[in-house]
Formats: sequence, C-alpha cells, structure tokens
Amino acid sequence: MTNHYIQVLSQIKSLSLSEKLKLLGELKELVNQPVEVEGEDETMPIEEIIQSQRAWDDYTSEKDKGISSQELKRQLLSELMVGWAMPTLRRVEVHQKYS
Repeated sequence: MTNHYIQVLSQIKSLSLSEKLKLLGELKELVNQPVEVEGEDETMPIEEIIQSQRAWDDYTSEKDKGISSQELKRQLLSELMVGWAMPTLRRVEVHQKYS
C-alpha cells in the first residue's frame, strides 16, 4: 500500500456512517463506468474486465486447466445445432398453433 492510500483510508475511517455509505455509492458509480478497449471502438463494463482477468489469472496459474479441444468442439457443435434447430422448432410451434 502506498502512503497516499493509507492517508485516504485513514480519512475514510474518520467519516460518519452516512458519509461512508454515500462515498461507497459514489465509488461504485466511479468503478462501474465502462472502460474503452484498447484498439477497439467499444467499451466494456468493468465487471467483465475483472471477470476476464480473474479467469486468465486462474488459467495461467493452472488453477483452471481449461477444457480440452474435444470438449470445446462438442460445446460449439451443440450450440450450433441448437441455433440451427431453433427456426425449425419455431415453425413447428407456429404450425401447431394455427392448425
């Protein structure tokens, strides 16, 4: 922790409960602002960035071994098949409804 951080934390501790809660709300708004993605024309919510960083950290530290390429293919194919089948299922539902 930096000296500046310790000073700020000390000041926060001296606030009243209502002031701490107000500060907490303002900090949440500040932290939850979308962040521009470097080299892209989009922004991402900070929660997604944090989640992505944690997942990467888990993967690089070998806490999360990931999935095999075979499992990835199975998941992608099942998603593809569901996406492909949905229009057909929808047509069947509509046909049954109006038959």
